[in-house]
Amino acid sequence: MNIIRQKHTENELHNLVHQFTSLIGLSKLAKLVNYRRHSEISLTKIIEWLLTTKFLGRSLYQAPATPNFTSRTVRNNLNDGRINW
Repeated sequence: MNIIRQKHTENELHNLVHQFTSLIGLSKLAKLVNYRRHSEISLTKIIEWLLTTKFLGRSLYQAPATPNFTSRTVRNNLNDGRINW
């Protein structure tokens, strides 16, 4: 029963993070920090996944796998020197 509830909570959290990133206009902020897409994954998807993972209390190494990208993709984007974080 806890596994089902945890999954439900994870989906709720992802929806809240998605609403938050839409509210603050993360795609517009990505242009302001000089983000240029070098892959088919958008910065909003990466940031949403990262926030969801951190609010679930997991590290990048314990993060749930996604079919679109890996935690290495997230680390590469965070360490990109061309982005003005």
